[in-house]
Amino acid sequence: MAAWYDRHFKNDYDQNRKALKDATAFEPSWRPTVVELHDMMSRDGYDPTHDAALMRTRRKATEGPPTTLGARATAPTVAEDVGLLAAVGVAADPIPPVPRARAAALKAARHTYLLNRAGNSQVWIHALPRQFTDWASHALADASTPAAVRTLLKSSGEHFNALDRKNLASAVQQAMAWCQKAGMVLTGAVTPPGASGPSAPRTAARELVRRWFVGRDAVTEGDTDALARMLAAGFKSLVAAVGRGKFLLTDFVPLRAASTAEERRFFDSEAFTLRSRYEGMDVVYVESNFFARDAGGVIFDQDNWTRIIVHELSHLVAGTVDHDARYAHSGIGVHAGFPSSKAVDNADNWAFFAADCAGVLTAGHRLQALAER
Repeated sequence: MAAWYDRHFKNDYDQNRKALKDATAFEPSWRPTVVELHDMMSRDGYDPTHDAALMRTRRKATEGPPTTLGARATAPTVAEDVGLLAAVGVAADPIPPVPRARAAALKAARHTYLLNRAGNSQVWIHALPRQFTDWASHALADASTPAAVRTLLKSSGEHFNALDRKNLASAVQQAMAWCQKAGMVLTGAVTPPGASGPSAPRTAARELVRRWFVGRDAVTEGDTDALARMLAAGFKSLVAAVGRGKFLLTDFVPLRAASTAEERRFFDSEAFTLRSRYEGMDVVYVESNFFARDAGGVIFDQDNWTRIIVHELSHLVAGTVDHDARYAHSGIGVHAGFPSSKAVDNADNWAFFAADCAGVLTAGHRLQALAER
């Protein structure tokens, strides 16, 4: 049996992409939308140039087959399960496996949104309704009765409501601003060829690098230059990953039915990702404690949500880790028990460095996060 984390979003995405391949299998009025949905779903993620198909899917999900009244064709309003099953040619029970798969693909698309369309912070959000305890393709295939299929297809209580989606989109936009500022600081921290001596801006930039990644460890000036270059390349890759328009946020839907201690641990987290693009797509899983206000935290609300996005992006794109479960609330200051060699690829060091570069942290925040525990 595959590990739970191998039943990831990309697994469902690929099944849905396959189900949408033959538009002629759908009711004629749906075919142009199905063609565009399939075009939108490239091999490694959604293409933002075709996102209008998602809005049409949401509208058409409650439309029945067109009828003609006099000289004008109309589409009557129907319940969403009726509309989606009509789209795949099913008017009555039973509901065979292949039409279920096609309806699942439409249902998944109907709850997917593209936010932050402009600039370098495009983000997709998949908000499958709370009634699902597995991805759409699996849940509808495994539903035991036609009534269970219909219940899922007409479900509407999205896991991320409109305010959640707005806050998540803002967190990604702010995360990109932090990462860009970090990149500027890191570029300014590198000693240029032929420099006759330190400048005040370069000294300040190097102090930021040392604060979060070096501490009191002994390193040469050349080592600091090399570290700054490495980090600059990493933050540039984080910005590029979101800017290409295929970055997606969702929860890990199968974990809604978590039954083991390991599954509960991930379900109860703020967020996680499969490191170094393990699943072949840029996905961050936003879990049950993402929006919680942890009394033991360092920063809160929108700033903390942004910190989580930078943290997880660094795992996803740059391959950072959580050394010894080191997070800011437990102290990420460099010392003998947590040397620079660990800090340089510890995800929360990356996130708090970016926050510091962006001017978000107070002296109190730094003191708490840099505690040597």
